[in-house]
Amino acid sequence: MQNVTFSSEATKKVLGAADDAALDNLYLNREFEEVRANIGEHLRKVLAMDKSINTTGDGVVEYVSEKIKHNKEAFMLGLTYMNRWYNINYDSLNTKDLSVYKFDFNGNNEASTLDTIIALGNSGLENLRGPNTTGLYASTLAPLKGEDSVFDFVEAYRKLFLPNKTNNQWLKDNTKAYIVEAKSDIAEVREKQESPTADKKYSIGVYDRISASSWGYKSMLLPLLTMKEESLYAISTLSTLAFGSYERYRDRGADGAILSGDALKQYVRGKVDQSAKWQRDHYDIWYKVLAPEFKERLYRAVPVTDAFEVKDTNGRGYWATLSDKNIDSIYSFFGPAGKYHTPRKNAGAYATGVEAYFVSDRLLDQYGTSVYSHEMVHNSDGKVYFEGNERREGLGAELYALGLLQSADSVDKDAIVLNTIFKGDKDSRTRLHTYDPTARFTSEEEIQHYLHGMYDVLYTLDAMEAKAVLTQSDTVKKQWFRKIENYYVRDDRYNKDTHAGNKVRPLTDEEVARLKTLDSLIENDIINRRAYQNEAQYGRNGYYTISMFSPIYAGLSNPNGAPGDVMFRKTAYELYAEKGYHKGFLPYVSNQYAADALAEGSKTYSNWYKKDVALVTDDLVLKKVFDNHYPNWVEFKKDMFNQRISKQANLKPITIQYELDKPNSTKEVTISSAQEMQALIDAAVAHDVKNLKRATENVPSSWVHLLKQKIYNAYLRSTDDFRESIYK
Repeated sequence: MQNVTFSSEATKKVLGAADDAALDNLYLNREFEEVRANIGEHLRKVLAMDKSINTTGDGVVEYVSEKIKHNKEAFMLGLTYMNRWYNINYDSLNTKDLSVYKFDFNGNNEASTLDTIIALGNSGLENLRGPNTTGLYASTLAPLKGEDSVFDFVEAYRKLFLPNKTNNQWLKDNTKAYIVEAKSDIAEVREKQESPTADKKYSIGVYDRISASSWGYKSMLLPLLTMKEESLYAISTLSTLAFGSYERYRDRGADGAILSGDALKQYVRGKVDQSAKWQRDHYDIWYKVLAPEFKERLYRAVPVTDAFEVKDTNGRGYWATLSDKNIDSIYSFFGPAGKYHTPRKNAGAYATGVEAYFVSDRLLDQYGTSVYSHEMVHNSDGKVYFEGNERREGLGAELYALGLLQSADSVDKDAIVLNTIFKGDKDSRTRLHTYDPTARFTSEEEIQHYLHGMYDVLYTLDAMEAKAVLTQSDTVKKQWFRKIENYYVRDDRYNKDTHAGNKVRPLTDEEVARLKTLDSLIENDIINRRAYQNEAQYGRNGYYTISMFSPIYAGLSNPNGAPGDVMFRKTAYELYAEKGYHKGFLPYVSNQYAADALAEGSKTYSNWYKKDVALVTDDLVLKKVFDNHYPNWVEFKKDMFNQRISKQANLKPITIQYELDKPNSTKEVTISSAQEMQALIDAAVAHDVKNLKRATENVPSSWVHLLKQKIYNAYLRSTDDFRESIYK
């Protein structure tokens, strides 16, 4: 028996394997060698516990010996398989011997241990492959073990040996994987999670989730229970169940050496703990936003898989394959669980609508958690976040993630988005987002209140920048400003323009000459050059963010259909701030008004659906959201500015650290009035004009951009994240 090898031609013949590569999918290499090294002990156990061998004498010995010799490859394969997948602990009790050798323990007195092991080894490559552990149990072992599924089988032992433990706790206590189940901090959600119903809908226990009928990777069970090394993490939250490898995070420690052993374990555990809290907080905020009847849709387990861009023990990075025997997490879990993906070119991560997969980004990193929120937009927007209203017709998936619903990747991010994940230093002078999102965003109304405060500052600063620039020459204006316009998708069936994309271009001399007032900037669809393109067509369904401090004055809309990428993101948050999530944001970004559009005869032919669909125009949204209050989007934009301009005399004083032309100055400047603020902005604009091309084409070179950022930060801090008004 010790001469039988795993990759021999005889073994491959028994399996029906064409080559060595076919053997990799079994994930039995290591265990085969362990069994072979201790074959004497295994043989003794088989023969001692097989009740079908119930007589003694030379004849019996010869018969059994010949039977094993003639089936030695199959015997070794079957024995290895059982030793690999049923080496399961119930705290201090290991049940491998009961599962592998003692078939009558479950009440089957007829089963022959020897015959079963040989039959198992002869059952073929497809049957014995790692990802088929649940299938093989059901087809081959269930009749012998007396339990219908492998879950029933391990639960039967758990009830017998650990009757006071739940399945979830037993799994957590007996797997080598590091599992964090991050229960909600919302009382009513946590109560459901801690007292799950019979169908386990609300449970975030990993065992409950992988044993659910809806879970597609049930072959995770035995790999989780039989791992020998801590090389895998799992994070379970309200809406996702994420898995990743420790080898992904073989970073360098403080001493410069590649982390390994206990140091690596502690490092990864720390990152897992933090990431789990971030993920939990993100979904707690969504729970507070959604209407009561749609909160239920957050209770689900979307699979999220970290990338297989791992590092070897020398810190060399590469994409691990399923046959990589040096990466324990693949051999022990991802391979036999059937949970693996190949990289996508140029992708940080991607989503399919039902799962999320990481590629170059790392799930446990801060940026990776922001990307997690991005991919989960793709898996959640139409049915969950938009409460069944689906995406607005004509708008692609990417418009809803980056620059809209993806969380800011830091509290210092210069982008009009929400921070729904990260905590920060309340007193930081570079902070641009809430320092504690779960404490600040306690309801839809509080988010709107925060955004309204944000726009109080931004509209004020943008108006002041406009006032300063409009006093400059036409040459300066021509470099400072650009015109944003629409280009259109043509519906050839109905011979009309429909959905828009955006493009920017330099202004003509005639156009510049018309720019005299703030209203003229809005009416003539003006956007700042700073932070945006000089002359470009923004591709539809692109990856864009909107700067907080480089104004888009334009009141541009699309009367023919859905807006372009830039204006969509800008307008969506303006509506969130003015009308709230359900009364402003959601009607604009979703297909909520589809029935109204069809009732008005507004339709277009969809090449995707191969039929006519509702054509929800910006004009329809404006009319419905504001009940015909504004004749057009230009007037809405003017009103938003004018409301803030009319209150400038009531601005509260603030103090900033700022000194023109001295980037790192700590000189404190108190701004006590709108006039003082305008004077500082005038001076910053004048300074930028001296370095006009660079200041308008490179954000870090702009003094007015920096000044606006400092003023915004001061109001953010002094109002405790806009809990208070910026006005007296």
